[in-house]
Amino acid sequence: MYATNYARPTIQPISFDRLRLAVPSAFAEKPYHKTSESYAYIPTYPLIEVLQSAGWQPIKAYESRTRISDKRGYVKHLIRFVNPDMKLPAVGDTFQSLVLTNSHDATSAYHVYNAVYRLVCCNGMVSQQGANQDVVRIRHSGRAIEQLRNAHNGLLETAAATAKEVEDFSIIDLTPDERGIFARAALDLRWSPEENEQPDGVIKLIETAPIKAESLLSTRRAEDRLIQNSLWGTLNIAQENLMQGGLRGRTANGGRTTTREIKSVDTDVRLNKALWRMAQEMKALKAS
Repeated sequence: MYATNYARPTIQPISFDRLRLAVPSAFAEKPYHKTSESYAYIPTYPLIEVLQSAGWQPIKAYESRTRISDKRGYVKHLIRFVNPDMKLPAVGDTFQSLVLTNSHDATSAYHVYNAVYRLVCCNGMVSQQGANQDVVRIRHSGRAIEQLRNAHNGLLETAAATAKEVEDFSIIDLTPDERGIFARAALDLRWSPEENEQPDGVIKLIETAPIKAESLLSTRRAEDRLIQNSLWGTLNIAQENLMQGGLRGRTANGGRTTTREIKSVDTDVRLNKALWRMAQEMKALKAS
């Protein structure tokens, strides 16, 4: 679920009623019935209210799918928040963001990640500042709300570092070869080559990606063409293509296929953090 006006990008918060439709698991009044008696149940929606009271507005929400029918309504869910007062002027309509993930089936604790959100393309990224400063882990306990309130200032300090890093990304130009290297690495994050041992003992890598790396550098709008040669632009373009899918390719058997949108909370966070880390590494290489 997205809440962005494409003609003139503006922050349009998602109401509680719409959140209930997008992430019913966030409003579960009890845990999944197979959780142990020691599991302390704390619903997600009080934490949503804590973040809203601090100026963070929910702008995107979804939950992972499950094939287990009685798990529906208790699965891992993701809610992205944007603070309208925390715009990053160096890169246009991009704002500081927080990502809250949780589940009610005892598979994970609460996690709140520092992130950024670009309105023009609904790109939501998760930053990677190191030393776990970019994520707050909150156990399911009676102190969950207190822990989130106490951790909020620390997240704001990390957000300042992220803002500076975004500005750095925006002024670093990449060569065509460097953009290709970034795209190749991004492709491998999503579709890792498989190892196949040959009769002579040599390990051969078999491609599993249905698309070529250069497809991740295809722009979807005029705004992206203006920034495509910068590290920031390359990161945005590759991230959007990787996460939102819709790219035409070929299966291993030669049939036509189209890449799918990422709809797994775990995959979403993992890929976004890895892409951010790749941008940091490219920044370091350019500085050396």
